[in-house]
Amino acid sequence: MRRDLTGQLSAVPEWIRSAREAQQRSVVLATGDPLCHGIASYLASRLCIEAIEVLQKDVAERFGFDLTGHIHELLGLCKNCRPKLVAAH
Repeated sequence: MRRDLTGQLSAVPEWIRSAREAQQRSVVLATGDPLCHGIASYLASRLCIEAIEVLQKDVAERFGFDLTGHIHELLGLCKNCRPKLVAAH
């Protein structure tokens, strides 16, 4: 089933939940940097999906773009530092 996400962003997580319950795969095509600044991080925060696969290279090639770089930054606290942060607040 194809759906247009235009103006429907808040409905997308439920569409994906429904597809998963029906054991169907979901694919979301996005422009820009969907993992770090777009739809992928939005969906991950609402769906608690363990892994979101973004096929940036394949999509870029398909549409004639040469990827020139990518930055992905992970920030966090180790298990020893988390209690210290909680105690400080």
